[in-house]
Amino acid sequence: MSVSSVSVSSVSVSKKYRSYLYAGVAAAALLGASSGVWAQTVVNQSSTNHSPVTNGTKSAPDTIDLGGGNLDSGASASVSASGAVSATQVSGTGVGFVLPTGGFGKVTQAATNSSAAVIRDVGAITNGGNLGDGASASVSATGAAASLSLTGIDLPPATQTSTTVGKVSQVVVNRGNVTNVATSFSVGKLSGIGASASISATGAVASVGVSFINSDWQGSSFSPVTQTARNNATVDNTGNTMYVGTLSGDAASARISASGAITAVSVLTADADGAIGNSFGTINQTASNGRTTNSKITNNGSIIQNGNTSGLTGIGSSAVINATGAGASFTVASINDTAYPSTMTVGNITQTATNGTLGPVVNTGNITLGSGGLGIGASAAISAVGASSVVSFVSIK
Repeated sequence: MSVSSVSVSSVSVSKKYRSYLYAGVAAAALLGASSGVWAQTVVNQSSTNHSPVTNGTKSAPDTIDLGGGNLDSGASASVSASGAVSATQVSGTGVGFVLPTGGFGKVTQAATNSSAAVIRDVGAITNGGNLGDGASASVSATGAAASLSLTGIDLPPATQTSTTVGKVSQVVVNRGNVTNVATSFSVGKLSGIGASASISATGAVASVGVSFINSDWQGSSFSPVTQTARNNATVDNTGNTMYVGTLSGDAASARISASGAITAVSVLTADADGAIGNSFGTINQTASNGRTTNSKITNNGSIIQNGNTSGLTGIGSSAVINATGAGASFTVASINDTAYPSTMTVGNITQTATNGTLGPVVNTGNITLGSGGLGIGASAAISAVGASSVVSFVSIK
């Protein structure tokens, strides 16, 4: 596996993270004193994988047994296999971001997984309790991925969350077959805001994401974003059965999915208070699957809720089983926010999604919900899509 990663995280309860923060501030102070100016931080990342990656086997799946315990705010439990990954992440849980003083300059990310690099994950998550704000549980396999993300969870008022980002360029190519098998998956209620449970397999994905969960926030400024994702390999996701409790958290989600090539820019705010909107330059997205080799996309699984009275009661919550060949998306979603800027600046958006003749898409699934029903803006969906280009602005209260 090949990984390039830049990660800046703040967690209010961790001494370890505080020590890193203090060291970073001291280093930044020395740099500022010596240079006299604060330059933007330029990010260049390139990851290439030429070898098979295997995590777990059918006879011995890699398993996380949570022992009935809960996942608190921002916590995660994941079993995964990946080929090539280039990632830049800024996150804060309960405390504000640590950001480059001059903001980010140009961000260039490339990730390539070759045809010899077969990716296979066999895993399980068992005996999970309830999931808190922004908590996640997942079993996944990915060929190649590039990601840039800003994530705030349970941030207090007057928290610094705003930054600038220069031109973003992401090129992701996968040629190695990807297989994901979840032998067992069981968690309790998704009661936290933005909590998620997922079983997924993905060929190539390029993503830029901004999310604020139960937080005060100010928007960031992004220059043009250009994303290219190409998949020329089979992607097979066997979700078997995902057992979950009530999805009572706003924007909570349970998902079983398989995707060939995905380019995505997303902004999600849930139960948040926004003062200044985000701004984006032009958006150019190209996603293609099955143009030159067999790139069949196969997804199957079931989502079954524990408890007769469970349902999708959280505002904007969702249960989804989906297979997609190629997809390009720009989405903005405001879910039960206290306040949200009425406008945001976005340049022209150009999207091209192509699923070729060698990319058949097969999806098989079942969703069984309790009698709790569907809350405001909640959705349950089972779908198969060849190619899609989507621009979406959604507000749910």
